[in-house]
Amino acid sequence: MPPKSDEKKTENQRKVFEFLADHFKSQEPFTKGELESVTTWQGASFSTYWSKQYKRFFVPAGGNSFRVSCTSSEPFGQVSNRFKRGSGPSGLRLRLQ
Repeated sequence: MPPKSDEKKTENQRKVFEFLADHFKSQEPFTKGELESVTTWQGASFSTYWSKQYKRFFVPAGGNSFRVSCTSSEPFGQVSNRFKRGSGPSGLRLRLQ
């Protein structure tokens, strides 16, 4: 059985993925705070995930808003496909229906 911290990390990754997948499909803008609110990460933890894992998938949408984009070296569509196959970033294994 994985430690509780791994379960929490996996749950946060799943919630972020679902949020980004929804916003990728709709192209609805969102704020950094809205993304943070779907996780239990706070302060420096969220900022680290934002800058190192997720920010590359966003483009500015005016003001403090962003849109999920396909402009990074690994477009979000490819990441979405990896999650659907069951392998997320850093070896994280997720099965989303």
